[in-house]
Amino acid sequence: MHDANLIKVKDSGRARNEGLDQLRGLLAFTVMLYHLVSWCKVTLNPFWGNALDLAGVYFVSTFYVLSGTAMLIAYGPRPFSRETMIDFAVRRVFRIMPMFWLVTAFAFINMCVGIIPFPQIFYPANILLNLSGLFSWIRPHAYFSAGMWSIGNELAFYTIFPLFLWGLRSPRFFTTACIAVIVGSFAWTEAHLNSGTKLVDQWRLYISPLNQIGFFMAGLLLGRLVIVRRMMTGKTHILIFCIGLAVFLIISVFVDKNNSVTGFSKQVLFADCLLLCLGAAGTAATGQAGRVLKVLGQLSYSLYLLHWPVYLWVSSMSAELEGGWKILIVATATSALSYISFYAIEKPCMEFGAMCSRWLRSMCPSRTVTLRTETQSS
Repeated sequence: MHDANLIKVKDSGRARNEGLDQLRGLLAFTVMLYHLVSWCKVTLNPFWGNALDLAGVYFVSTFYVLSGTAMLIAYGPRPFSRETMIDFAVRRVFRIMPMFWLVTAFAFINMCVGIIPFPQIFYPANILLNLSGLFSWIRPHAYFSAGMWSIGNELAFYTIFPLFLWGLRSPRFFTTACIAVIVGSFAWTEAHLNSGTKLVDQWRLYISPLNQIGFFMAGLLLGRLVIVRRMMTGKTHILIFCIGLAVFLIISVFVDKNNSVTGFSKQVLFADCLLLCLGAAGTAATGQAGRVLKVLGQLSYSLYLLHWPVYLWVSSMSAELEGGWKILIVATATSALSYISFYAIEKPCMEFGAMCSRWLRSMCPSRTVTLRTETQSS
């Protein structure tokens, strides 16, 4: 492990955190494994089975914390300006939407040919909502492919991120606003969700961005902490990450996913998501493990989106295949396809988005507003 507190700045001027990139890959692979174990109806040891169920729910929420942290690390130190907002919007569109459209189209075609059923209540407008990526604020359950609801939430949070980036001009206002949204999200959860009720029975409420936005806001606060106050050593971050994992495993002994979405259980798991991200933000694996995690981080978006289509394809080709072998084949095929899609689709789209961003920014120069932080004012 090495200290990753020194955030790497790419040629584009945007900073990246190596530890968070590695954590993203680990989370995506674990969520894929959770889905495959569930879909293939494989029975695990009760302890590990419950831990994987809980990871399938809260590792997705950890994505939001990680995303908020990464976005603030990338854009928080930059001047707030028209150019910054153009860069943010264009890069996010070209990073998220091409694969999103591809997988959505695949799912819709599968619905049309009967491989997967249409939702019980289907509106033609859902097609436009998916193509625009705006379904999360309007109709969160309107997604077509497994896991796409969380991408919709991510896009929803991006629509308000510029407002909080602007709020960084006053750190006190920024912190107060983030905390207010977190408290409001928890209040919404307590008012609409019921602990003990099966998650599937309240799924449409659970996937609401109002239920998940607190995680993203906490990530923004964490990102500001990483930028402004680098007080801890790499060893301290490793210890925090290990504590986060240990707490998660201990909680899984007493709490299942149906009892984890409200009350004290959610509060503890919310804090645990922060521990995992804070730990990862200050350290990164090296050696062979580091190389594997780096690749997983690069492939994480495709891993997350493609494992459901690959599972459908493998299941249609080998319906009698045993669950364990099916998981191995789907995970291997998804990893290989994700590697191809990253270099054939994602990376070229990101490079084209960067080029478009540079062109648009050169056409729209504006005055900048420097964001105020404690380090600047001290």
